[in-house]
Amino acid sequence: MLGQCFPAWAQTPDSSNPDSTNPAPDLTNLSVARPYSDFFDIARPGQFSITGFGGAFRADRYATTQQGVQFEQSLTNYVGVVGRVTGYELYIGQGFADPLAPKGGQGGPSAARLNFVRLQGGVDFSPYPLTRVYVLGGKDVGDSDAATVEGDVSTWVNSYSKHPVNLEASSNYNYQNKVINNEIDIRAVALTGEQYMLFAGGGGAIYNGGFIKGAQGQGGIDLGGYLQQLQTGLDLQGGYGSAGWYGEVNLYITLSYEDSIPILLGH
Repeated sequence: MLGQCFPAWAQTPDSSNPDSTNPAPDLTNLSVARPYSDFFDIARPGQFSITGFGGAFRADRYATTQQGVQFEQSLTNYVGVVGRVTGYELYIGQGFADPLAPKGGQGGPSAARLNFVRLQGGVDFSPYPLTRVYVLGGKDVGDSDAATVEGDVSTWVNSYSKHPVNLEASSNYNYQNKVINNEIDIRAVALTGEQYMLFAGGGGAIYNGGFIKGAQGQGGIDLGGYLQQLQTGLDLQGGYGSAGWYGEVNLYITLSYEDSIPILLGH
């Protein structure tokens, strides 16, 4: 199925100090505020980010390529708004036209190719440090005109250890074909340096509903890398599933800066 290309886990622990050997602070005389007491306080300054992403998936029965951009604007320290635009090229059927040469191959001139754009908007929450929750809704334009709803969750566990673990999950429901697609990935930081991190783990997807008979899915090995200074990441996954052997690659880069939009909204 169409995979979630954009990484919801764009936040990463600080690789410059993975051991975090500093002693714990003395909390004896510390006055602790109630959790989320500042939930509705406007973020000062705010944070605006643009993330460009692209990827490809190839299996025996179908393939996809996708590219897009996501915009995020913080409103409070816990809540922000998000917009995402993704272009998909879907190649289906046995002997589909090669994505690298879509006008040729056994599938004929683009006969097995579908092109559409997915427009989504919603909110993102940061209930805990290094944890993000996205809730999105939208509609497709082009060869697909489906309405969709999506939820993405990403969190880091043991973020101050040598090998922090990233857990991410995504669920997408398509109102046109009635298919729900659920994905999960668990990866650990295998190697880290001052400006980079390398990941290893596993993940996969389960999808059912609509035209799909029963539950189908796939799973395999996850490998990835992240360059801290450039805010750029590369993810690879390969394995086996209902569509046969498959491979997937995703690339993303984020640009972010502080802004005064939330402050203006607060006046």
